[in-house]
Amino acid sequence: MPAAWSVSVAGETPIVTRAQWTNAGSPPSVTSILGQEALPMYVLVSWDSYAVPWAVVADDRHHLPPGPALSSLRAQHLLAALASGRSLAQVLREELEQSAITDPDHKPGINLDPLKRLEVEGSLLRKGRALAASLSAMQRRLERQVVGVDTLRARLAGPLGPEFVAAKVVEAFESGQQSRAEAVFTLAEIALAVGRVNWVDVVEHIDTTQGLALVTETLKRLDGLIQRLGDDPPELVSYARRAIGEARRCLAS
Repeated sequence: MPAAWSVSVAGETPIVTRAQWTNAGSPPSVTSILGQEALPMYVLVSWDSYAVPWAVVADDRHHLPPGPALSSLRAQHLLAALASGRSLAQVLREELEQSAITDPDHKPGINLDPLKRLEVEGSLLRKGRALAASLSAMQRRLERQVVGVDTLRARLAGPLGPEFVAAKVVEAFESGQQSRAEAVFTLAEIALAVGRVNWVDVVEHIDTTQGLALVTETLKRLDGLIQRLGDDPPELVSYARRAIGEARRCLAS
């Protein structure tokens, strides 16, 4: 082993050196916190006058933070993609195009269409129908049989899965884009969508215990997100907790 070596992300301070590793007792593994949003493709391992790139490999890619493109998508984009069947790439492209042509100083004129003027944008009925369509599509995605544990994990935690969508709903509430009541109701409906899936059929071709454990963990994360929203309004929070309980009972039956 070289007398001195270091591992660093290109252009940044080393994340670990031999001196640091030795002072830590030469452990078999070292954990370092990166200061950048995106996961690097490689790290530079340097010793003496050499510097060699080592590819970064993720043991579980579903535990990685979303990249900048996915981070910019809001809950409404994900739900719209589910309802329409469009890909996330298409939804993101349309969002970027819309942002590019939007003029913040533009003031729209008077709408002379009486039907348009009377239409209530974002009405409760319309939102309810849109949410039902989105979660129905999510349920259909979850109901497809899987041939590997990693596939199931991707369905549950991926960009159109219940965990990621629910986390985005909470983000929307915390940033003021969505009301608390709407966020609590949406999370409750996501939990019920998970509970309505026949998971025994979905995991037929993989280890059943391991597959059902992943779904149980998803419901646990959804429960944590509901608690993160707080205790108001109490009627909807009670409904959300009952939804989690019902989903767990369906999974156990």
